[in-house]
Amino acid sequence: SLLSFICKPTKGEISFNGICNKKIDLETKQSIVIVPQNPYLLKRTVFDNIAYGLKLRNDTYNLKEKVHEALILVGLDTSFANRKWSQLSGGESQRVALAARLILKPKVLILDEFTTGLSYTDKKELTSLLKMLKNKYNKTIILLTKDTNYAYPISDTVHILRLTKLVKSGGKELFR
Repeated sequence: SLLSFICKPTKGEISFNGICNKKIDLETKQSIVIVPQNPYLLKRTVFDNIAYGLKLRNDTYNLKEKVHEALILVGLDTSFANRKWSQLSGGESQRVALAARLILKPKVLILDEFTTGLSYTDKKELTSLLKMLKNKYNKTIILLTKDTNYAYPISDTVHILRLTKLVKSGGKELFR
């Protein structure tokens, strides 16, 4: 929540691109999105869940096309748009939550324990998807995870925390 500027620090400050959190404008804050461990989906259709953020921003031009592009980007068929939130598996829910963030065209994507509770197949597919996003769209992705097998193939830099303290920081060689 601090990294995505949802919450303000109780002490100290956070900088993004050299700008203090107290001076960051709304547009910059909106360019940083978070997908929580448990995807919070509205009790509506997949379409409504994915379109929600754009509707809040009054960006509804070509909304159906944008939602369909987001579904395809996360590996779901466009027919998913008509499904209800309650008809989704855990992996599908995570993909819909991710599509709802990606449709906003963020510069920074924060994933909090994104693969918790997902099957091996879902984890593998989502890892491939994140690699593609990072490489094709040059996204900054921050993974908060205990699953180093999942983090390793995606990461350029790794920071290991223990009880909120930075223990180790560096490249992929930390996992070797």
